[in-house]
Amino acid sequence: MEDQLNKIGFGKSKKKESLEDAPGSYFSRRNSMEFGEASRESEFVVLKERRLVPRNAVYDGMLRFSFLLETCQPGSVPDHYLMAAILDLPYAPVVARASLLLECAHFVHMCNKGQWPTWMKMNLPMFRPSVPINNRSTPVSRIHVLQRTAGKLFYQWAEAIGTRLEELLLEDKQNFDQVIAMVSDENKQRDLITEDEEEDFLDEASINGYGSQCPIALRLTACILLLEVTAFLRETYQTLPKFNKLLTKERPLPWERMYSREANRRWSMALSSMGHSQTSAQSLQSIVGDREVARK
Repeated sequence: MEDQLNKIGFGKSKKKESLEDAPGSYFSRRNSMEFGEASRESEFVVLKERRLVPRNAVYDGMLRFSFLLETCQPGSVPDHYLMAAILDLPYAPVVARASLLLECAHFVHMCNKGQWPTWMKMNLPMFRPSVPINNRSTPVSRIHVLQRTAGKLFYQWAEAIGTRLEELLLEDKQNFDQVIAMVSDENKQRDLITEDEEEDFLDEASINGYGSQCPIALRLTACILLLEVTAFLRETYQTLPKFNKLLTKERPLPWERMYSREANRRWSMALSSMGHSQTSAQSLQSIVGDREVARK
């Protein structure tokens, strides 16, 4: 009977052996299931957030902006206050802001090479005047006046952008210790290299601003515009004639001088109508004339 129970597997010796782990027991069904569950837990997929930039919208916007640059007074669009705000404009894609700055830099570069807008070369006015224009003014002088005005407006662009870049540098100096600690850490250096390789400006979620709305790449783009404006001021603006030389021959008679002549004529007519002598009228006119000489 005992032999039969041992054959079935209910013997005493079998009970003792079952309590001990037999060699190779980790290949059992129970352990294989646990191993399979552990492998499934270790396999996971990381889904990163993506905020893609609409490329067609940016392209169409740059076409409209280029049209405004060509048709408006050079340097008047955009305003210099807007140029300073572009660097850290919230909720605006970095690639769109960089494209606007590059478009302005290209426009200044073309003006520096002498390729001004077509309407300036054809001497077309920006608006229809409501008063007669002095015929003595030449088309060349008008173009030079517009070009000098453009140079001053370009300088306002550069001044606004330079002031804003200085403010951003002062803000970066406040976090100088944190930046040094971040760069000194070897593990953090590897993470920074990986982030730089995965950075895509057509995906706003992958851009590393490090707490600032103006990344380093956008600041370098603004510096390109500063270089173009500096080149224009050095190469083109200094060669343009000044306003006083252009307008010396075009100045009409001063309004006060014309008014004084008309007033003298009226005073002489009024004194003669009231019965005063001609000498009194001439004396008043001489007084007015002495005052004009004293003013000169």
